[in-house]
Amino acid sequence: MWPDYLSKSEFNLAAAERDLASGSYDPCVSRAYFAAFQAAIPALLALTDFRRRGRYWDHGEIAAEFVRRLIHRRKVFPQTMANTLDELKSRRHQADYDHRQISQRVAERSLSKARQFVQDVQTTLQEEGT
Repeated sequence: MWPDYLSKSEFNLAAAERDLASGSYDPCVSRAYFAAFQAAIPALLALTDFRRRGRYWDHGEIAAEFVRRLIHRRKVFPQTMANTLDELKSRRHQADYDHRQISQRVAERSLSKARQFVQDVQTTLQEEGT
């Protein structure tokens, strides 16, 4: 099941890159967040006993459990990743709900953070042999 989420993550990362290249900065930021969010899910599924409680994943719970279980407790990922999901979600909210457009610079930073997050998860899952 978790490889499907990693595929979704990669798909959203590619969409964010296309959006940035086309000057669509709001969708870029939104897709960048979902790329990171959907990378956190397979990390939790493959490396911990965490499972969702309901039908859908809770965004706040995924972020909190990723930090608690994989950064603080097991130290699988570096402390520098602790705020990534929350930062990207905040930017996504601005992109999706605020009347102001996201700037190119913010979109580039968001994509860079998401790309690094996804790469770190991919590398760790490969190293763990999952």
